[in-house]
Amino acid sequence: MSPARGWEDISAEGIDPSRLARTGFFPLTVMMGLAVFLQGVYHLEHTFVKLLDLAVIEFVAFFVSYFIATHFMSTYIYRFTDSIPSEKRNHTYVLMGQSLLALSLLVQNCLPFDIDLVLFLGIYTAIVLWRGDRYMAVREESVGRFMIFTILTVIVPPFLIIFIFNLIL
Repeated sequence: MSPARGWEDISAEGIDPSRLARTGFFPLTVMMGLAVFLQGVYHLEHTFVKLLDLAVIEFVAFFVSYFIATHFMSTYIYRFTDSIPSEKRNHTYVLMGQSLLALSLLVQNCLPFDIDLVLFLGIYTAIVLWRGDRYMAVREESVGRFMIFTILTVIVPPFLIIFIFNLIL
């Protein structure tokens, strides 16, 4: 997805967010969770139970984060726009952002070594979401605050949930 033109394409297509979630985001998060088991091939010290824990944590983190992000986006978007974007746009915006994050974790889970791909793609995701300011009808003077809000509601929650669960387990 091109940060500059991707949102125009999404707007022109009129993508149904429930279909996008059913056929794209949720299967992607399942594949991301299942890819954790590849770490068992690379890191023999990981037990099946440990890998299962990690897989469930990653899936649940993104599943729960999607609903948290859409709730906050729907509740507080009016603070940054003149006209409130539709629920369809709110859901699509969150799905696109979290799908990019899930894709980065999927790639990370398939590799035998740790790289900072998640960090890089987190920054790329922030850029993509920033370029979605017109798609979300954000006022020019509110773009900075909207981006802080977006980062805190779309990008941070999955990683925060993963971090908390990893501390507990």
